[in-house]
Amino acid sequence: MAALVGRWKADSTFSVDDTRATGLGNQDILMEVFADTTYSQRDSSGLAFKGRSDGVYHLSADTLIVFPAAAQPDTFMVKLRFLGNYLELDHPADQRFLFFHKIKPPDSATQQVMLKDSLWRLEGRRVDPGIFQAEPQVRNFSYLRFSGDSMRSDTRVNGIPGADSGRLEKIGSNWTWKAAGGTRSFIADLVGEDSLRMWPLAQGRPDSGYRLYVRTGRLHGFDVDVRPLLGHMRSDSLVTRDGTLEYHYGRYYDWTFGEDHRVSVETNMTGVPLFQTWSLDSGFVFLQAPGAGAARFRLDTSGHAVTLTADSGQIFGEKSAFHQTKVDASLFRDKPLERFQSQSYFQAVVSGDTGDYFFHANSNGDRFEIASQDSGAADWVSLIVNKAQETLQSSQPGFLFALQGRNPRLGRFTCKSSPAIDMVIRLTGSADPLMAQGLVQGGCVIRSADSAFTDSTLDLEGIFRLKRKTTGNFASPLWSLP
Repeated sequence: MAALVGRWKADSTFSVDDTRATGLGNQDILMEVFADTTYSQRDSSGLAFKGRSDGVYHLSADTLIVFPAAAQPDTFMVKLRFLGNYLELDHPADQRFLFFHKIKPPDSATQQVMLKDSLWRLEGRRVDPGIFQAEPQVRNFSYLRFSGDSMRSDTRVNGIPGADSGRLEKIGSNWTWKAAGGTRSFIADLVGEDSLRMWPLAQGRPDSGYRLYVRTGRLHGFDVDVRPLLGHMRSDSLVTRDGTLEYHYGRYYDWTFGEDHRVSVETNMTGVPLFQTWSLDSGFVFLQAPGAGAARFRLDTSGHAVTLTADSGQIFGEKSAFHQTKVDASLFRDKPLERFQSQSYFQAVVSGDTGDYFFHANSNGDRFEIASQDSGAADWVSLIVNKAQETLQSSQPGFLFALQGRNPRLGRFTCKSSPAIDMVIRLTGSADPLMAQGLVQGGCVIRSADSAFTDSTLDLEGIFRLKRKTTGNFASPLWSLP
């Protein structure tokens, strides 16, 4: 039986009525016998076989009984000559003789050259005679990489890769892969320079079919590696045809992607999709929001940030590019002001109540306007410092500090301070040379309040962080907004 295994090309045919054999020339008449006792015949001319046939066979001494998948069983007599390189099949039913020569597989040296530093992609599986299941090439992909005397398996399921690698020992078509995940054996068949069959062995026997790999120079175009996307993605900006929307502490829209295909959204914005699940299809990431359908995104991880671009659809009616950075959410879960390491903010404690203020997208002359949009009413903080100075100190001429906020005791209030009433602003050390951070402490005189007397003094403590200007007109304040 082992001598029959391989690919055979028909040379000639002869019947008892012929005076001489009929040469088949270059006719594409092939018969392939597999190690799992299955076979495949192909003959488009009909000179040797009747078209194409797949099935299983049984060998008893020199009698070969074939069981086609779509025909009645048939019987042949087998004769092997020239050390198993020449095959004669005698068909008693019509007294016809078929002569084949064996197509030799590549030798070990040629095989080594064909596999050297190569990438092979799984195209499908032959599960039964005549039944080949092609890979959909939509969500899941499987590759083999050969390098030196090692083989690496790279399998992606829904964009999440799993890999195993180890030394590959080859003795002809018998391969033993000593991988980290366990030793496995195969019958390998290099059908051509770009086609590789792998028959997994179980207890020394091949299973019901083979896996077909094709050589490729790169990963499939639909193959998406979602590892850069998994975890907490902080949305840095949203780019649409109307411009760029920068996110900051007072306006953020973060997504957390899990391996279980769940999505959770952290946002303080209204009117935005609250996605709950993600999936892959044909190279795109789909996000599903209840009652809003699915949004299709193209994933780009080539830059320093992750970009998800929605071209159009039910949720986003225009091209919308979300630029995101993966962060450790625990760093700002208890300290929300640390959500963006390069943003500017001010946090004040007024009479025991804490208020957060965030830099808006502009400043007014030498005033640093800090604003957050909360319930439609703007809270703000203003700092006036000497724009010729690179340090921020309350002793500078013209220094002014003013604050508008609200708390349960005062309601809406506005206060103003100057060095004359013991207001101190002091820089502290910063790990980032482009950022200035410091402390504000002292009295703040109330100018208006819902529940306080005008000109009364509030105790105030605060911390701030400002980004130093690196571009633009340096005659303007040296410390400005990002």
